[in-house]
Amino acid sequence: MRILVGAAPVYHANVLPFRYRDELVAKLGPAAGSVSLNIASMTASRTAFSWNHSKILVVDGRTVISGGINGWKNDYLDTTHPVSDVDLALNGPAATSAARYLDTLWEWTCGRTGVFDSAWFASSDGGAGRPSIERELNPPAAATGDVPVIAVGGLGVGIKDVDAESAYLPGPVAGAADARCSPLTLHDNTNADRDYETVNPEENALRALVGSARQHVEISQ
Repeated sequence: MRILVGAAPVYHANVLPFRYRDELVAKLGPAAGSVSLNIASMTASRTAFSWNHSKILVVDGRTVISGGINGWKNDYLDTTHPVSDVDLALNGPAATSAARYLDTLWEWTCGRTGVFDSAWFASSDGGAGRPSIERELNPPAAATGDVPVIAVGGLGVGIKDVDAESAYLPGPVAGAADARCSPLTLHDNTNADRDYETVNPEENALRALVGSARQHVEISQ
């Protein structure tokens, strides 16, 4: 079992994987000896404020639950104005895509687990991380239905700068420019950076999703 969380730079100092590992081992009780736990927290870029923010649960590379549900109950649930969010359960190739995406995040994380590095790691058996466990253990899942799914992920800033194999050529975006918020000027990755878009294909997937609407679009933000 692998558990990876993103840690915002300000919070990175107290996101300690070994504490969560110990908590899980205690809850598992006698069964803990049969479960190998890999737990890590990561911050992809402190200067760009980028970290893994995906909510994905993949089982054996064949089933995935993904969406936007946050586990921060004090802000989202235990309030007088709880937030309603949505997750989606899928079987088939979309689950394989999600599993491979997690391998990519883990490969970066396992290579940066020094004391003052970008990630912290703990395991239940004292072993090293398993960055490619999905590819090692789970062959591509066969389709189980006929629903078309766009299954893509984003790496944010800091994990990979460009996909050199991509033939993507973005068209001009009207009004695209760096965001000028005095006294700072922030580079516009989302609308005017081809290299960013090739390693964050969810940006164009979102455009394709909106563009495919036949009647109306509802956005809960």
